[in-house]
Amino acid sequence: MRFNTLPQFYMELLKPLSLLDKIGFNTPYPNWLELLIKPMQNLPWKEAPDKVGSDPEDLSAVQIEGLDWLQNSPPFDAVAIDEKGEPVRIVAPDPRVWAVHKLWLSRRADRQPVKRQRDAAQAEVVAALVATYLTHLPFEPEQLRMLPKELVTDAAPLFVKTGTSRNA
Repeated sequence: MRFNTLPQFYMELLKPLSLLDKIGFNTPYPNWLELLIKPMQNLPWKEAPDKVGSDPEDLSAVQIEGLDWLQNSPPFDAVAIDEKGEPVRIVAPDPRVWAVHKLWLSRRADRQPVKRQRDAAQAEVVAALVATYLTHLPFEPEQLRMLPKELVTDAAPLFVKTGTSRNA
């Protein structure tokens, strides 16, 4: 689906994504934005669909290395309050796994420097939030078996509680 052929309603929803072009987000096709991602396939001989439909113009899913760690992590389920004061359920990957994944991304030589810096900062912030406020999620290697052991070892210092917030 090309951006310029989407109904106006969808164009409004995707407007924030147009910023991706300005920060260097690249797609294989000019004027296209890949919105479907999937983990790298471990069994290269096994066929897996990369499109939702059969139309050749449909978006193709892009394989992302390391995404299987997030996909295989235990779900984090929480309730937040939206702008209108209504409860909203959030189901996301385990924040410990997400932080380790971001740390791994921050160390990849093939990643743009500005993205590596952002990934490192996000890893540090999320790890600090987990250590300080999500104490029911201890950083225990046996709970993080979906990640390579060396990554868990490297990330462990990020999850050490260093102090408490003044607002806590």
